[in-house]
Amino acid sequence: MAGNSRRHIGDCVILIALASLSPSADLKASELPTTEDQVAEHEFAIAKPELVHMNHVLDVEMKRLTLEAGGAPSLEAEKYLNVSPTKLVDLGDVQIPLHTRFIERQRRSWVNGISFAKASMSEHCDGPDRPPTNCSTQVSEPKYLPL
Repeated sequence: MAGNSRRHIGDCVILIALASLSPSADLKASELPTTEDQVAEHEFAIAKPELVHMNHVLDVEMKRLTLEAGGAPSLEAEKYLNVSPTKLVDLGDVQIPLHTRFIERQRRSWVNGISFAKASMSEHCDGPDRPPTNCSTQVSEPKYLPL
């Protein structure tokens, strides 16, 4: 039972991350895309391989967390979790290429999803139905990044 709820939390976070990947298409069928739309689609196409990779790493990390596999995050997960403050991307800076901002926005969603999963696991470990495995490890305070 506890494993199913953990898997459900992980699946929800992954679905939210994937939903935030694709740009919404609010164009009517009769409207032609503008030059700005085409540029944005091109920038998204540039970012897509990194976003797909990031979501694969998220899926693996969520399974590790929610299935109580234990151990440290993978080196790939660490790459997304621990970005130096000097390397943070200002999402509102139009001088930064749009594809870079797409990737940073997704990375922040990714970090928030991991933090949410860790906080959920911590709450589960504190409850009366505490599972015997993996709850003895200290769960740090979740960090949430602005989107």
